[in-house]
Amino acid sequence: MFFSINNPNLSHAHKELREFVLSKEKRGISEKEYGFYLYILRGKILKRLGIIVIGNIGERSFCPRIVSELSTPPFGLVLEFQPKDKKGFCDITFFANEFDYNQKATIKLTIPVYESNSWFPLDYRTKKQMVNDYIKNRIESMINKKLGNLI
Repeated sequence: MFFSINNPNLSHAHKELREFVLSKEKRGISEKEYGFYLYILRGKILKRLGIIVIGNIGERSFCPRIVSELSTPPFGLVLEFQPKDKKGFCDITFFANEFDYNQKATIKLTIPVYESNSWFPLDYRTKKQMVNDYIKNRIESMINKKLGNLI
């Protein structure tokens, strides 16, 4: 699915993924290079996002994340390159490393439920949170503008 929503060059740039997808006998991918995450989708906006670089400003440093996201009810899927933070996700990367193609197993997963109210990757804010953020940003902007006029 991720190959279908991304540029064809994805398969050339990530030979390990291409080989894994094309051969049902192939087992194993690097968990340092790739992270596959699953969530249950709640919300109205479906996502088909090719590779996007987003940034989180941490306490002292900028931490870019390279992701691709696909959501169609009832699930959302995220592919992260060189995974940074798996907290809050149901990491399903282990499927590629622990199971053969026809192998059957009983597993238990804790899958988070996320809302999809924007087209931004990894943005799972509720509508109420989005409105609150908008109001807060508008107020901060007006205060900064007033302060700028005083100086």
